[in-house]
This record gives sequence, structure tokens and C-alpha cells, in this order.
Amino acid sequence: MNGVYFIIQQTIFFFIPLMIVSLGGLYSERSGVSNIALEGIMILGAFVGTLTINFLEGVVPGQWAYIIAILTAAVSGLLYSMLHAWASIRLKADQTISGTALNLFAPAFCIFMARNIYGTQQVDFTDAFRIESIPVLGDIPVIGKCFFTNCYISTFIGIAVLIILAVLLNRTPFGLRLKACGENPDSAAGVGINVVDMRYKGVAMSGLLAGAGGIIFIVPTSTNFAATVSGYGFLALAVLILGQWKPAGILAASVFFGILKAISSAYSGIPFLAQLNIPSEVYKMIPYVLTLIVLTISSQKSLAPKAVGKPYDDGTGVLKNFKNNKKSRILAWGVLAAFIIISLVMSYRSSARNSSRGVSHGYGAQVALILGAAENVDDKSFIQSEWDGILEYSNKYGVTKKYYQAQDKSDKAQEDVFDLAAKGNAEVMVVSSQLFEKATYEKQKTITDIPILLIDGIPTSKTGEKAINDNVLCLGFAEQQAGFLAGYAAVMEGYRNLGFAGGMAVPAVTKYGYGFISGADYAAKELGLKRGDVEIMFTYAGTFIATPEVLAMASSWYLNGTEIIFACGGGMNNAIMKAAESYKGKVIGVDNDQSGESPTVITSAIKKVGYGICTVLEKMRSGEITKGGESKQLTAADGAVGLSMETSRFRQFSQEQYDRIYSMLANGEIKNIPDDTTYKNLSDFQTGIVEIKEIR
Repeated sequence: MNGVYFIIQQTIFFFIPLMIVSLGGLYSERSGVSNIALEGIMILGAFVGTLTINFLEGVVPGQWAYIIAILTAAVSGLLYSMLHAWASIRLKADQTISGTALNLFAPAFCIFMARNIYGTQQVDFTDAFRIESIPVLGDIPVIGKCFFTNCYISTFIGIAVLIILAVLLNRTPFGLRLKACGENPDSAAGVGINVVDMRYKGVAMSGLLAGAGGIIFIVPTSTNFAATVSGYGFLALAVLILGQWKPAGILAASVFFGILKAISSAYSGIPFLAQLNIPSEVYKMIPYVLTLIVLTISSQKSLAPKAVGKPYDDGTGVLKNFKNNKKSRILAWGVLAAFIIISLVMSYRSSARNSSRGVSHGYGAQVALILGAAENVDDKSFIQSEWDGILEYSNKYGVTKKYYQAQDKSDKAQEDVFDLAAKGNAEVMVVSSQLFEKATYEKQKTITDIPILLIDGIPTSKTGEKAINDNVLCLGFAEQQAGFLAGYAAVMEGYRNLGFAGGMAVPAVTKYGYGFISGADYAAKELGLKRGDVEIMFTYAGTFIATPEVLAMASSWYLNGTEIIFACGGGMNNAIMKAAESYKGKVIGVDNDQSGESPTVITSAIKKVGYGICTVLEKMRSGEITKGGESKQLTAADGAVGLSMETSRFRQFSQEQYDRIYSMLANGEIKNIPDDTTYKNLSDFQTGIVEIKEIR
């Protein structure tokens, strides 16, 4: 029965934001304006909401701070949606292009603002809003556990919004006029309805709801906002279509999609489904496949507003309307004034603030960090360590630094970013990860006068050939040793049901995972445990971003007995920490010391990427390293990997135990720890005591 309660709770996290945003799309399209900008509006709303939470922290009681954040997010969404309304209604622009422009602008704008306000790309916030149990209501049999424990006030706000908006649309003159404008605007105008005004109001409603939906999506899932809502604005459009542009249909479609997403994300923690050994890709496909099937069947009787997406000409030109319509003038000048004020304030804060994160400014720099399209220097993990090492070197020697980011994941975009750094007069390039192995292979042939430091990778051709030219130095780390220490410490601390959740199956993550298994097995042997006394759930989530899917997966593990999860996924870790907080679990962080992220983090498996980069750059500067052509791996013997013992929350595992096992690693007494090249598949992994339960 606990599994049923769990699925219902997780479904709520999926369907509430989807339903709210879909209702926003409903009001816009019922007025006749197609609004595919819901994704961008959600992003802006989430950003403003997290800013509000930070501003009100310690000033306004928790739940009130969340409610105010929802309101400010809604208002920001309304204002932002007016840009789409102006372009679509008054300028009669193509509504798809207008919406796409807003979707593209929103994340870039939020990142720019975040960097000027906080000096980081991610906006962190403290989640004081989860309600463990609502008094009296939480004690109601069945219903109490489903809806009134481990819940958020946004759930009840969402239900109230659904009821109010359904009544407003179907039972009031306003709703009837709105629908008339989306079905036949000429006829509506003929009976005295102001079509333009109604369409503005419809788009405004969509902005209000999508903005609120952005923060409602983020808060239960993570403790930071990184300018993304994982495509849920687009999913909301699918729910709108599936719900046939009706409030009741949207509710049903949201619940349908939410249940499927919850089950597909948490199946590994549901014994019956996990025992079927069906690949995770199948479960992840099910919600979308079933949705496509239902859409195909229902498309024959589509109830889409007949005039949606079609501009309405009220007979007045754009300029004439602007001169004679007071609302139009107020809107245009208001938006312009808002952007001017925001720009001035941010410029002042940017010039007045000396950010410790060293935000990248200017055209060129002596040290260039090459980043992938999805990487950022504030991920509180691997990439941040790289940037910190460059900052340390820059501050020590007074050299300039800058990071350059590929525009997308294509080979051309990754090669182009090398050329951009070279044009910026870079004297050395630090390349972030194995994502650039192919690009480095090609550019090492043409950029021969600039040293290239490739982290965690080896230049590899498109056909699989590996070659390291003299101008390239590859720097790797023994992540398997850090993972070994994490697994050893977890078992010595007394944990027997462990979990490993990697972001993706890239070499560094795999090495962490294999080391974790080996360390747990080594500790189990030392303790004299029997085969099967220690179990490890093992999976790759397929993302490095905190999403409801990751939250549901981790929650299902904790619910079914997993005591601690080694989280190796950058921003994804925040979702696992949220799950640990809800279900009394523990977490081991990765790459950096993540103890400050959550009280559930008992330690972190760290690799001193910044230390390694700074050391290599210093040796290049002194002439100790004059050419590359080789791959170096830093290990425990170099002091480059380990656990964050200074901030650990161990109760049994001691510093003396750690020093002993670390010494054994450093002096080679413990060797041959499996890495990503040892086993072709995890099923080949040989252990003595630990049993591995792979979630494919």
C-alpha cells in the first residue's frame, strides 16, 4: 500500500505544474492566440520566484514566502507574455516565431541576470516549504498519506486554480466572450465584443499561469535554478491538445501523463516492475508513446479553436492604434522603461560587485576554458572545480581568463569554440571534458602554437583512432580511487543497502561507480560479512539536471530500503538530496565538497581538478613542462582524490580509518581497482560479497 501512496505523491509533483501551465495555454488559445512561449515564460517565472525566495528568506515565514514567490513569478510571467501579445495581436507577427523568440531569450536573460546579481549561473535557494504532515488532515486514513504528507502548498493552490478557471471559462460572460474570439472573431466583433482586448486578456492569463507554474515546478524538485524547466512548457502544450482545450480534459490528461511519468521514473524502486528487467528506455518511452497514440485517435475529433493562430484585423493600422489607444502606449512605454531600469540596476550591481566566481567578461584572455553547450562554471561539481583552478592560477600570476562555450553539441560547434578562443589571443586552452575528444583531435592539427590541456579525455578521431600531438597534454584523475573510498566509508559507517546514481555513462562517472562497488566489497570483506549482506542499486539517470524524474527515481529507492546514494550527476544531485530529505535517506556528493547543499550529505568523493589544472599551468609557466604528447593521471599518491573528511557527518567511520585506507591506496597496497576499461558491461563485474542490482 505504501507503494500506491508513493506513486500518488510523485504523480502530484508531475501533474500540478503541467496542469497549471496547460490551463494558461488554454486561455491563450481559446482567445485565438497560439502561445508556444510557455517554456520561456516558465523559465522567467522560476527565476523571479527563486529571487523572491532568497530576498524573503528570514524576513517572511516559510509558506508565506513561497506564496509571495508564486505571485511574483505569476506577475513576471504576465509582463513577459505581453511581448508575445503585442507582437501577435497588434503587429500581427507570426505567432510561432514570436513564441520561439521568447523561448530563446528567457534562459539567456536569466543567466545574464543571475551572473550580475549573484556572480553565478545557478540561483540557489533554501527549501523550507515541504510539509511533512498537515495536522489532522495528515492523519486521515488513505487520503492523508496520499495528499497531506510530504506535500507542498502549491498542490492545493493548483487545485483551487483549476476550479476557479473552469468556472470562469464555462460559467461567466467573460469566458463565453473569450471562447467566441477564438472561434469566430469577426462574429464576436459584430456583437460588440472587443476582440483585441479579449485576446490580450487571454495571453495575460497564460503568462500569469505559466510564470507561476515555473516556480511550482522548481521548488519540489531542486534547491537551485539553472535557467531550465526541462521542457515542461512544451509538454504542457501536449497536455493541452490531449485535453482537447477543456479544463476537465486538461485535468485528466495531466493526471494521465503524471502517473505514467511517475511510474516510468520510479519503476526501479517498485519491486514488481523492477523484477521484469525491462530496459529503462522502454519505461521512459511509455508516457510519450501512449500520448502519441491517444493524440492520433483524438485528432479525428479535435476541438481546437477554429481561429487559433490566425491574426485578427480590427481595421486599424499599427501606428494609428498606437497613437489613439492609451493601453497600447502604456504597454509599450512600460516594457521599454522596465528594460531600461533593469539594465541600469544590473550594470550598477555588476560594476559595484567583485564576484568571487570571476564571471567571464571581455573579448579575449590568456587562459581559455573550453566548455560544452550544456556545461557551466557554477555546477558545484566538476566544471566548477576546473574554473576554480583557473581562477587560482589567474589570481596568483595576474593573467586574464575567460571561458568560451560551444553553441550546441555538434562537431562543428565544438571545433568553432577553439577558433574563437584562438582569436581571443589565448596562450593556453583548458578543454573541459571528454566531450571534446573529437574536436581536440581535429584542432590539434591546426592550432599548433597554443598548448591545449584536455581534461578526462584523449583526442580521438571520428573513426576511433587516438593520437596526442606535442601541443596537447591530457590530464585525468583516478576517480575509481575516490569512489573506492566512498564505498568503503559507507559500509564501515554501517550502511548495507547502497545506491549509485550516475548522470551519464561517461568514463569519469563509470570510474566513480566501479570504484564505489569495489570499496564497498573491500569493507564488507574486512567486516566478515556474507554474500548478499550488502546490495548496491546501480543506474545512470541520463541527465545532469535536477528533474522530477530523478526525484521520483531516488525517492522510490529510499522508500524501498536504500539507505544511502552515491550521487554522481552534477546538478542532478540536488533532486537526489531532496528525495533524501523527504525519506530520511543519506547522500554522498561528488567532485566538490557538497556538504553545504543538504544536511543529508555525509561526505563527498572529490577529485581536485582545480588543483591539477593550476599545478600543470604553473609547470608550463616555469618551463618544467615544455611539450605534451602524453596523458597524465593524478591519483591518491598525488593527493588529487579523496573524501571531504573535514565537513563529513560520519558517526562511526573515523579519521584514523580513513587515513589508514587512504595510505594503502597511495602506496599501492590496494591496486587494480576496476575502471571504465576493466569491464565491458556491469554484469561482468566480479564481487565477493556485494550484490549489484543494475537498473538499465
